[in-house]
Amino acid sequence: IPIYGGIALREISAFGLYINFGLLSIPVTILFIVSIINCMNLIDGLDGLSGGICSIFYITTAIIGFCQGRFGSLVMILTLIMLGSTLGFLLHNFHPAKIFAGDGTTFEGFIIAVITLLEFKGPALISFFVPVLILGIPILDTLFAIIRRLLKGQPPFQADKQHLHHQLLGMNFSQTVT
Repeated sequence: IPIYGGIALREISAFGLYINFGLLSIPVTILFIVSIINCMNLIDGLDGLSGGICSIFYITTAIIGFCQGRFGSLVMILTLIMLGSTLGFLLHNFHPAKIFAGDGTTFEGFIIAVITLLEFKGPALISFFVPVLILGIPILDTLFAIIRRLLKGQPPFQADKQHLHHQLLGMNFSQTVT
C-alpha cells in the first residue's frame, strides 16, 4: 500500500525478533504518529519542558546523522531546521516564559514522529531506537496518565496535575531545577 513519502512502518527487526506489519503498516504508522503527537502535547506543562525535550531529540538525531555521513539528507535538513527554530523559541520559553508553545507542541510531535520514521528507513537499527529512547519519559508519562485516568474512571485525555513534572514541583523542586 503506497503512502505519501514512503514513511510507513512496515517491519521491525531487533534482537533476533522480526515483525512484519503487512496490511497493518498504515494503521500502525498512524498510531505511532498520533501517539508521539499526544506525548509531546501532554509533556508541555512547564516552561521550556517540551522545547527542551525536542531540542535534545534534534541534537541527538543530528549527531547520529553526521556520524553516518548523511549531510544533505532530508532527515538532516528537517532536523537542523527544527533544531534552530526550537532553540530560538526556547530563548523566550524558559521560566519565566514570555511566549508559550500552545498547539505548537502538536506540530513538534508530528515532525518528531516523521523524522523518526524517516530515520527508520536508514541503515542502522539505532536510527529508530535512539529517538524512541529520547522520548522515553514523555512516552511513559503519557502511558501512566492514560492508565491512571482510566483506573479512576476519568476520560483518558482529561487534564490533571499528576504528570511527572507536576509531581517534581510538588516535591519542592522549582521550574528552573526540574
